[in-house]
Amino acid sequence: MKRRVYQILFPVILAVFLISSGFLVKTLYEYRKAEEEYAKIAGQTVKVLPGTSYNKSADNKSTNSTHTESVDLERILVIDFDSLRQTNPDITGWLDIPGTSISYPVVQAQDNAFYLSHGVGRQKSGSGAVFMDYRNEAGLSDDNTILYGHNMRSGSMFGGLRKYRDSEYRESRPFVDYYVPGLRIRYAVYACYEEEAEAEKYSVKFGGESEKEAFISDAVEKSLYATGIVPDPASHTMMLSTCMGNGYTRRWVVQAVEQERLPLE
Repeated sequence: MKRRVYQILFPVILAVFLISSGFLVKTLYEYRKAEEEYAKIAGQTVKVLPGTSYNKSADNKSTNSTHTESVDLERILVIDFDSLRQTNPDITGWLDIPGTSISYPVVQAQDNAFYLSHGVGRQKSGSGAVFMDYRNEAGLSDDNTILYGHNMRSGSMFGGLRKYRDSEYRESRPFVDYYVPGLRIRYAVYACYEEEAEAEKYSVKFGGESEKEAFISDAVEKSLYATGIVPDPASHTMMLSTCMGNGYTRRWVVQAVEQERLPLE
């Protein structure tokens, strides 16, 4: 009897295993292809001008070992936006976080769904793209600009934002740079936290200074650690948001406030 059951179940189990393995291989191939595409785009359209490096000695809590990291906080990207927009006219800017692997073109569609499943070249992709909320003005004239990206296990896209759970990591990588033609806008990270994915938490405009002040205070209170930065309600802020576990009903959010605008030749 047991042998009979085994003979019946084994082909089924084998089939499920083969299908699952094939799906995994296909998924990993798509992720690798997406990473290669972004590397190719960066290689063709972006030139990095080194600046001043900042050395940070930190305790690596996962290995209990001390290491020294060198982060070039003052690097400048020279970006060929004309070539980028020939690739895709939806490209609105370029996000760069010095000292991390996050350096991607930013796209914007007519909704917040398309670029969850399409890459920067508008092709189907499980990695998606880094994209701006469809409600935002591409020129960053809103009270709060929101950027989304997938939380990839490989650390690509917005997967690297997980590292901002560590206050020392944030101290050595405090800036978020956003590039548009002729300009670099620098933001300073002021809050990092996890929360429920509720639409009312993702506002791009506010009814007045009191609403913006409440928005900022809420983020500062929820932050896993104090950064010492409390933005002025009149300041422009940027939210970087990515999905977390538990059925993707939660979000990991890194919030930053504008510090300076640097004109580029």
